[in-house]
Amino acid sequence: MPILADEQLTAVVALLGARGFGIAHIGTHLPSLDEVFLAITGQKTTMSDALPEEVAA
Repeated sequence: MPILADEQLTAVVALLGARGFGIAHIGTHLPSLDEVFLAITGQKTTMSDALPEEVAA
């Protein structure tokens, strides 16, 4: 679940606690370049975009 601000994470944790859910672990990570590209362009990257075309011999 994308959390855009510290306050959102705090609110989610509080809501889960209020509903009786125990939390064993919470982890965060920075978005990958693919995730950033998708968020900006709305398009997924493809392997053909990442690989150079073969040169005919």
